[in-house]
Amino acid sequence: MKENNPFIYEAATNLTPEKIEELYIDIEKSDLIVSQKNLFIEGYRGSGKSMLLKYNSFDMKYHRDKQVNFIGIYTSCQTALFSKKEYELLDNKLHSLIIAEHILVLTMTESLLTSLLNMKLLNEKEEIEFIEEIEFYFDFNDYSLSKFIKFIKKELISLQKNMNINPLEFYQNAFTYSSLIIPIITALKEVIKLKNSHFSFFIDDGQNLSDIQKEILNSWISFRDTSSVSFKVSIASRKEYKFYTNTNSVILENHDYMVLDLEKEFFGQDSRFYKFAKNVIEKRLEKYSINTTDAKLFFPEHDKFKKELKEISERFINGEYPERKDKSKEYRKKNVSKYNRAIYFRERLENSKANNPTIPYTGFETLTNISTGIIRNLLVPCTLMYSRELQDNEEINFINAKTQYEAIKDLSESKWVELKSLSSTITDCDEDTANKIFIFLTNFGNKLKAILLDKTSSEKQILTFTIEKLENDVNKKEIQHILTIAEKAGLIYSRIGAGKNSNRTTWYTPNRILWSSIGLDPVGQNGRLNITPYNFINMTKRVIEYTDINKKGLFDDI
Repeated sequence: MKENNPFIYEAATNLTPEKIEELYIDIEKSDLIVSQKNLFIEGYRGSGKSMLLKYNSFDMKYHRDKQVNFIGIYTSCQTALFSKKEYELLDNKLHSLIIAEHILVLTMTESLLTSLLNMKLLNEKEEIEFIEEIEFYFDFNDYSLSKFIKFIKKELISLQKNMNINPLEFYQNAFTYSSLIIPIITALKEVIKLKNSHFSFFIDDGQNLSDIQKEILNSWISFRDTSSVSFKVSIASRKEYKFYTNTNSVILENHDYMVLDLEKEFFGQDSRFYKFAKNVIEKRLEKYSINTTDAKLFFPEHDKFKKELKEISERFINGEYPERKDKSKEYRKKNVSKYNRAIYFRERLENSKANNPTIPYTGFETLTNISTGIIRNLLVPCTLMYSRELQDNEEINFINAKTQYEAIKDLSESKWVELKSLSSTITDCDEDTANKIFIFLTNFGNKLKAILLDKTSSEKQILTFTIEKLENDVNKKEIQHILTIAEKAGLIYSRIGAGKNSNRTTWYTPNRILWSSIGLDPVGQNGRLNITPYNFINMTKRVIEYTDINKKGLFDDI
């Protein structure tokens, strides 16, 4: 794959500052990142959390505006040190707490001081003033910021060497937030240029912290004094993060912290995600000097598919299909977009040749839908398509329909293959759970086929489900475990949506890349299938073919 592929997805943690500046797309409410509020940034892996934090970190922000009013310190939890959690096994919880905080504050301090050194923020006189203040708090008497960083790094190395040998050393000499970070912030604010600066620690991938470290971080947040220091914590999901403090109380949204949700609504061309995705693709096309910079023109829909869809629309309006034939022509005209694609895919399923001569999985709208609202899921197929086009063309002005179709089908098939090996790739997933996820998603797909083939169905393109009355059900724990593993694997995504009786409920959307290899349309409407906990469990037991699903689609007798 050539390096000049504009769509290659790379985690923000692996990108250079120059590349981040080049590819960053601003989002709504991004100003919360540089506020004095405590903030949790929620979004699935690949949704742009790290990019958002990196772009607003002090190392990059100071390079842009040379301002010191806000100093964001990026700290990643995707490190070997944070995966070392043996201290949680200690019998004495206080000892575990001390070691956990020691690890966390040393890492944060190293990030803070290294950032200041890299940006050459302090001149020689200011550095001496800072170290003089530090000398008051610590057993350290060398007038050099770089030497103080080495002092902190030495503590980290000592920690890793001795954690399992002599924990008592850490009980006696461990640092805390109050004994390390607060004195350093206090000393920095003695420097005139930093007197009014606000320091904010950007904790990326906070779900990787140990449970004890989460409690510690939540306790700092619960202090609610953000005049000098605040915390911005990115998490993959609230389901993977506990909001308890070390005193067993709970920090509360809009009281102790705000939430920035990166999960954008993604139905239709007017959705927030569609607009964001279009900006991402078009910025990359422009940066790589591609002649065609319009995303819809670069990923065009297949001409024959467009033509057939237009013909179906006309026949539907004239009442030539069983679907909504009983309704008025005015009704059919108003609702044609809800049924034209469904009729196309219904006829495609009814055809004995699974791979019809037409090519439906093409166009930028299809691409944004198969991404299921996740930017990484958008860039992966774009990367593959561009790479395949490069094999035959030196200059690319658009991705032809055949390339789009074949790439999407191949990625769909490979996703089903991945499903069978979840137990070896996802933590806490055994073979039984992996098999249940595979069977459930197969049955859900078959249920969608049954709905599509039912000419009397009013909801044709349902790609989302909810679970009714799960809270008090005896199967709640098992169902939640299955869903959690599926979400970790990027096979199901959840969002909060409208429920019955004006309540809010969780909407689950299986990764839409799955559907193209089994003949379903990944472009769906904002409808949902309600599943009872009892039927959910039954849907994990054995596969039932779509031709055998009864009209109501219940799985009571599986």
